[in-house]
Amino acid sequence: MSDNAITVGINDIVVMNGPYEFKKEEILRVLQSSGTNGNYRTGVLNSQKRFIPRYVGRGDVFTRLNAHIDEGSPDTHFKFIYESNELESYKIESADYDYFGGIYNQLRNQEHPKKPDGMSEVVLCPYCGK
Repeated sequence: MSDNAITVGINDIVVMNGPYEFKKEEILRVLQSSGTNGNYRTGVLNSQKRFIPRYVGRGDVFTRLNAHIDEGSPDTHFKFIYESNELESYKIESADYDYFGGIYNQLRNQEHPKKPDGMSEVVLCPYCGK
């Protein structure tokens, strides 16, 4: 861990819109079209109807969510938030990854989020220092 890294906590987790059913019709209804960047979580509802993230990501939310369905994602619900700033979007995804994947070990993501293009030498994850 980097000397500059901090521990990710619940206050670092961004509240997102949803959960919505993870179906193409619902993605179209909620998001309407592609071209808007942001962050998303796909997952399931537990027996208390609480959303449990299983995958986190960023990019064109409409396109990425539809791609996950096309790839056969086992998830049943999704959440999202629009974020046009690439660095902020990276920080949101990193917090999600380090919190839900690190602390709770519940994500299918295999690798830490990639840094924004052109920032790999100057940006470190604020949570784990990667």
